[in-house]
Amino acid sequence: MKKLTADQSKKNSSDYNPLFYDRNVIQVMILASSLIVFSMLLIGFLSYYFTEKEVIKKLKEKELLFIAQSISSKVEEQIDRAIETSTLLADDPSMMEWVQGREQNDKLTQNAKDKLRMIVNPSGYDNSFVVSSLTNHYWGEKGTILETMSKDKKDNDWFFQRLANSEKVVVVVDYNGARQQSFVFVNVLMGDLNHPVGVAGVGLSLKGLSDDMAAYKYSSNSQMWMVDSAGIVHLSDDYTHTGHNLKEIVSGELQHQVMDNFKQGLQVMESHTPSGDKVDVISYPIQSMNMRLLFQIPRNDTVYYLRNIKLNTAVAIVISILSIIFFFFYVSRKLANPYQRALRLNQELEFQVGERTKELATINSELLDSIGYAQRIQKSVMPDSEELAQLLPNHFVIWRPRDEVGGDFYWLKKAERGYFLAVGDCTGHGVPGAFMTMLCISHLNQIVDSGSLEGNPAEILSRLNRQIKETLRQQHQDEWADDGLDLALCYVEGSELVFAGGRSSIFVTDVNKDLQIYNGDRRSLGYRRTPTDYLYKNQHIQIDEHTRVYMATDGIFDQNGGDKGLSFGKSRLKHFIIAHANTPLIEQEVLFRKQLAEFQGNESQRDDMLLLAFQPVKADGRT
Repeated sequence: MKKLTADQSKKNSSDYNPLFYDRNVIQVMILASSLIVFSMLLIGFLSYYFTEKEVIKKLKEKELLFIAQSISSKVEEQIDRAIETSTLLADDPSMMEWVQGREQNDKLTQNAKDKLRMIVNPSGYDNSFVVSSLTNHYWGEKGTILETMSKDKKDNDWFFQRLANSEKVVVVVDYNGARQQSFVFVNVLMGDLNHPVGVAGVGLSLKGLSDDMAAYKYSSNSQMWMVDSAGIVHLSDDYTHTGHNLKEIVSGELQHQVMDNFKQGLQVMESHTPSGDKVDVISYPIQSMNMRLLFQIPRNDTVYYLRNIKLNTAVAIVISILSIIFFFFYVSRKLANPYQRALRLNQELEFQVGERTKELATINSELLDSIGYAQRIQKSVMPDSEELAQLLPNHFVIWRPRDEVGGDFYWLKKAERGYFLAVGDCTGHGVPGAFMTMLCISHLNQIVDSGSLEGNPAEILSRLNRQIKETLRQQHQDEWADDGLDLALCYVEGSELVFAGGRSSIFVTDVNKDLQIYNGDRRSLGYRRTPTDYLYKNQHIQIDEHTRVYMATDGIFDQNGGDKGLSFGKSRLKHFIIAHANTPLIEQEVLFRKQLAEFQGNESQRDDMLLLAFQPVKADGRT
């Protein structure tokens, strides 16, 4: 009977599962592990996304332009030198006298031959020539008559057409199929432009420039071409392309983009290769030759090093997941032995508490690091101090997110004639609010970059309202999501400020230090209750060098404090502005921070805070 009881006790103890007892611990471990993995995925994705955008932006705005300008200047330099040499030859008094004397003077003839030879050998030109309209003799670089020009010969048409054209200098690019290379000829009229006595000039092959172009290659897969208005390639880093039509080398999409905009200025475009790979292309005009320089870089070559970031992030996530799984099963197995747990429970209790505390501290540290990284990302999409100082030399900004990152943001965008400045308050705090700010800033940049909206902030607000609703799928009243923002948007140009707002106001002081409040429309942007087709209104304000503008979010007004715990309110901000109307803005920032801190006292910050003050017109009267 006693033995049976022991066996039964053993069986019961073996059926005991300590994992059930520690289910809460396991749930916490799974939740924490999930948060870590999610944070790593999110940070990796955002880092790659924003880095890729900045790399491509830098390539299009700086690197492509620099390479195109470098190659173009090298081509233009050779053409300018050839024009200068040809002009000196055509205007040479002895050459003029020789041609006008119908080439009869032996001394002048020898002098002309020497000059034709001397131009070619040390200067690197392929040929030099003088063609007389009096004798029709074509004198070449070897000092001999190559032929006598005749109107009956089609190949001589260029000479007689050149004599009929009173333009002093003409640059001609001609592809020679027999030599499989292109030549540049500079033809300069001799004597009176209306009755020239001849044509003089030099010719040079473009083949030597192919090696120079190859030196500027961005990568092994990048390509360069110089094409004329007919699409013929006259110069390329791959010399086998010379003489071919552009449509035989690139995709039809890119060929049409280039030729349809041939007479336009600088063009930066995206296209695809015949195999479908995305490429970035700059089309740069070479005015002296009526040609365009094309420089093409595969998108994969531009962002190739970002693949390492993606790979390293994936490896780190896999290692983290494996480590978490290993740790989970290890701890589970240790806790699954009831005998060992019973014997060591008292001894290990304090140790386990310490270890779990460390584990939670590590998780907390990683989460704080993630939030800190998110803060750096959010700051990177807002204008830095240098950008603000460039357009707003006299300003101050107080930006205080409640949770390191938040839903308040400010935005500055230089336009063609003026600039835009906005202060926004998005739904939420912390990381969700920060995501909303990046979404709104991205849409604002996209809307303004689309063009034709300069000086019309109301239309920008209307479009932003529609795009936010479409992005968050809030077009209908029955949708579950209801996120948006309050926004004050100003456009400054000359002596006028145009303001439009959605549940936002601006405070403006003038030369008499009088304060005027301009209220925006009562509808916020993006929320379900705001109609998709809602039209915001512009308010036009005359400004001068004494004007100051203050823009703030409701986090300033709603902050409670003081002896009675009341809100800060708009009235205190108005009194502050009036009381310090003669104080420079840089000193106002210090004074306002002090007043706000004294008012808040020991009260916790309730909401994200943002106050931006600026003087839209500089002391010299410029914006």
